[in-house]
Amino acid sequence: PPASPSPPQGAAAIQFRRGQVFATRYTVLNLIGRGGMGCIYKVHDNVLGEEVALKTLLPQFVKDKLVVTRFINEARIARKMAHPNIVRVHDIGGADSIVYISMEYLQGKSLRGVLENLPSGQRLPLKQVLSIFDELCAALEYAHQHTVHRDIKPENVMIGLDGNVKLMDFGISKLMANTRLTGASIVMGTPFYMSPEQLRNSRDVDARADIFSLGVMLYEVLTGNLPTGVPKPASQIFAGLPPALDAIIEKCLEPDPKDRYQNVVELRTALLPLRQLCALGDDLRAATEQRR
Repeated sequence: PPASPSPPQGAAAIQFRRGQVFATRYTVLNLIGRGGMGCIYKVHDNVLGEEVALKTLLPQFVKDKLVVTRFINEARIARKMAHPNIVRVHDIGGADSIVYISMEYLQGKSLRGVLENLPSGQRLPLKQVLSIFDELCAALEYAHQHTVHRDIKPENVMIGLDGNVKLMDFGISKLMANTRLTGASIVMGTPFYMSPEQLRNSRDVDARADIFSLGVMLYEVLTGNLPTGVPKPASQIFAGLPPALDAIIEKCLEPDPKDRYQNVVELRTALLPLRQLCALGDDLRAATEQRR
């Protein structure tokens, strides 16, 4: 397996050691990473006979019933979802005072990692960007039947070795019908990507909050910048971007949810002509090459 990252600070944060068998089922291979509330390990599932990712809550949070309830709800919601663009959850459980979720292990990089590996001044090709966002819209069109993701950002988008896009980490999502678990005073998400209404009141958000986050991320992927303050249109920052994208991003970023796209189907439909133009450009280039 790949080398483990530097261990997190504090002995309490290190829950497993390499080679340890947990819950009589999972052989720990290495630590993948650590977030604010938990760790993710690459493990071998001795029942499924394959490598999976094991997400665990840090010990200090296991004592908090509300946090544990949210964590388990994440798994229950995600476990109901079966879509090629959403990370698959296998199992939920607890053992040795540790609460865990096992899920599909993805080989590839996060969209953040892909962006950070680009040479200075370069951006992803427009055709690839539009393909990524088409798959994200497909994932959210399905997911919004069950939940609002509430933390759309490049770190939560995985690009597989085969180029397939997968949305992950529904850790702060909630069932639309259940508002009891998300208190108004608790801001959940990543501020740069959060809609104004989510910053004001985390409880009262719907699918349009995810559309705002998609707009922020689309602008960032296209330009390398976050749309803070009064942002310049993307087509004025990076030469070659079609001005039609500016209106799409602007609509996603409207402060009032009623002025945005009302669902991801509308956003996906708006992006489709640009994808078709990219495909047409490829066809024209191929035809030109054939004539030479």
